[in-house]
Amino acid sequence: MDHNPSGVDPDSVLLALTELVSNSAKHGTGPVDVSMRREPRQLWLGVTDRSDRLPRQPPTGHDLEGGRGIAMLDVLATSWGVRLRRPTGKTIWCRFTAAPNVP
Repeated sequence: MDHNPSGVDPDSVLLALTELVSNSAKHGTGPVDVSMRREPRQLWLGVTDRSDRLPRQPPTGHDLEGGRGIAMLDVLATSWGVRLRRPTGKTIWCRFTAAPNVP
C-alpha cells in the first residue's frame, strides 16, 4: 500500500508546516488555518492568518535566534508565495514536487 501517493518528501512538508504555523501564531493575528491539496506528484500547503503583515527576511547574523523561515522555504519547497485575503489576512503557501526518480 502506498502511504505517500504524491511522492513528496514528508519530512520537508512537516518542517515547512511547523515553520509556517509557528510564524503565523507568533506574528499573525486571529485563528490560524491550515490547508493541503494533493495533486499528482505535488503537494500544496497553505497557512492562513488574519494579519496583513507580510513575511520578511531579517538581516543575516550568526547571533540571531530566528529569521530563517524564508530561507528554509527556499530550500524545502519547489515554490512559495503569499496571497493577500480580503477584507484582511494572508495565506502563505508552498508547493512541493516529487523528485523525478520517485514513481
